[in-house]
Amino acid sequence: DSGGFLDGALGGWHNGRFYFSYVGNDPNVPGCPVKNAAIDVRDSTLKVLYRFKLPDCGYKVSGKMPFSFDAQDNVYYAAPHESFKKIMVYKFTPDFKPIWKKELDFSNEFSFYFPLSQLPTDDGGILLNCFEKLNAIQNLRIYKISSDGTVVSSTQLPGAMSAAEGPFAFPNPTTGPLTL
Repeated sequence: DSGGFLDGALGGWHNGRFYFSYVGNDPNVPGCPVKNAAIDVRDSTLKVLYRFKLPDCGYKVSGKMPFSFDAQDNVYYAAPHESFKKIMVYKFTPDFKPIWKKELDFSNEFSFYFPLSQLPTDDGGILLNCFEKLNAIQNLRIYKISSDGTVVSSTQLPGAMSAAEGPFAFPNPTTGPLTL
């Protein structure tokens, strides 16, 4: 719902603001005119600071925390396409002006992809963690995306999503090396 009550909203708190991602049904909200992934940013009193739907149609709400922030508070957001064969990654300024967008296109692959979360990297980019499913095999795929939107590398952890707890990682939390 694009109204005051965000049914099924996903997001979190960052630097005094709530970030929500939800299915935007209201055609009057700026962005894609049809039902599409939408974003609300609210202050600590829940007053709406920004509200819009993604500009690209066909993208869904994703991940348990679909937002990530760099040192300048630029906002990263990743959304799966309704086909689950594409993921659009956006980078916005703190006041949600677009910096760039990068479409990860898996149309020529047999797998389906769904972004789970993003983590900032020291060089201003992100690690995009994705659920990858091929037949009954569920993998974790991690993409390293630079601050300018270039996909630097990807790593697949075969079968990592099949355990109820997910992959084992230590030390957690860490600012140094992480062992998977």
